[in-house]
Amino acid sequence: RAIGSPYWEVQSYLLTPESRSPSVLERMKATMQNAFKTGHQHGLDQTLEIEIQSPLGERKSISVTSFSIKTAVGYRVGSVVHDITEQ
Repeated sequence: RAIGSPYWEVQSYLLTPESRSPSVLERMKATMQNAFKTGHQHGLDQTLEIEIQSPLGERKSISVTSFSIKTAVGYRVGSVVHDITEQ
């Protein structure tokens, strides 16, 4: 499901059902497209704690630190993710 899908769609698969909506997906898309062009995005270089849901319905709490990586043709976004469910 992830291969060949835009990055924001892959991320949206992990949102909890109450967080998923067409407007959230559009906002994620616009934010990510801007990050790929400019290297700037709300939440970059910060650690955020969010709740996700696996395709099997299991909920987890994670901490995510994202950062931009300059390339010859724009930017990429990298992330370090930690499962903090048990903390």
